[in-house]
Amino acid sequence: MFAQRKIEKVFLLFPPVRLPAETMKVVIPPLGVSYIAAMIRNETRVEIMDAPAESDYEEEMENRFSWYGAPLSEIRARIERAKPDIVGLTCIFSSVFPVIRKVCQEIKKIDPSILTIVGGTYPSFMPEYCLSEPSLDFIS
Repeated sequence: MFAQRKIEKVFLLFPPVRLPAETMKVVIPPLGVSYIAAMIRNETRVEIMDAPAESDYEEEMENRFSWYGAPLSEIRARIERAKPDIVGLTCIFSSVFPVIRKVCQEIKKIDPSILTIVGGTYPSFMPEYCLSEPSLDFIS
């Protein structure tokens, strides 16, 4: 399914959050991607993007939700510059999965060979649903 290759660059993304209307915006430390970066930094080059902390961009989404954090265009530009072999994303809550889906679809437009991996509580509880998204290669 996937050709074996050396992993030289990993891009870890704490994605924008998808918030219900009138919800207080809170930025939390991206501990999961930080721990992963600390574990692999001696083996490969790693870049982290904390989308909610790096941008206060906000965009309306469906059903009175909003996208809060770096816009998709900025995420795309960072990934294009990084040229990673793998993009790892955090998905703690079900409400964020629509954002994850959009980001993974955009990653595959950049380069279909970039592996997309999503970790967190949501893919742990909903693995079949998450993996039904064609742009998502693995969950952890």
